[in-house]
Amino acid sequence: MNVRWNASGFARWGRWNVLLLELLVFVLIWEWVAAQLGEPALPPPSAVLREFWHERAILWRHLLVSARRVLLSVAFSIGIGAPLAILAASSPKLDRALSPLFYFFHPVPKVVFLPILLLLVGLGEDSKLLLMTAILVFQIYVIVRDAAKQVPAQTLDSMASLGADRWQLLRFVYVPVSLPAIVTALKVSVAIAIAVLYIAEQTGSLEGLGAYIKNQFQMVQYAKVYSGALAMSALGLAGFALLSVLESRVTRWQRIELED
Repeated sequence: MNVRWNASGFARWGRWNVLLLELLVFVLIWEWVAAQLGEPALPPPSAVLREFWHERAILWRHLLVSARRVLLSVAFSIGIGAPLAILAASSPKLDRALSPLFYFFHPVPKVVFLPILLLLVGLGEDSKLLLMTAILVFQIYVIVRDAAKQVPAQTLDSMASLGADRWQLLRFVYVPVSLPAIVTALKVSVAIAIAVLYIAEQTGSLEGLGAYIKNQFQMVQYAKVYSGALAMSALGLAGFALLSVLESRVTRWQRIELED
């Protein structure tokens, strides 16, 4: 047990060391390229870090606003998409009714509907959350539904022979099988939500990292633009770190099965 834990801990530290080494190489290359070009639009990372530290209080305020929007949109999307996907996977009739619709609208670029949402809902929070949720819910449905459909027929037959009804199948078969896919959908959703957030916050918004980056770009403050991008990257990294912890807990039963 201790040997296995120590090996796992060493592997985790190894991954972080590799990441730090890659970031160091990236920063050094960036510093050299910026010095060679001498372009204001590409400030050296040292200047970006100075601005990041100087603007830390303002960036923190904008980051909290953006984080709230990401969390709400992801929560709404999971709350809608995941249950529908699991129900569709367990019910052929519902699957035939829902899946063609979801698969048809999934590749449609929903960002093009932002002007319409602004006209219908206004420039406030609702239009941003609706846009982000509309994009994420289709992604989540496709990932979770495809995973839940992988339940072996033998498992369903065995549960049915033991007298399990539909709700017991959902609780003890479909939901556990779908949990890793839900975590994967969450990871994908966080990345997409941050990308869409950047677009949504540039329209009719005074707060949020997207609005901050837009304002600094308009004032030709390029180092601050990169500082905003760095804060947005930190938001994504924090989301992935939290989801990695969640994934380790959710998929613990799979690791126990493999060890057995």
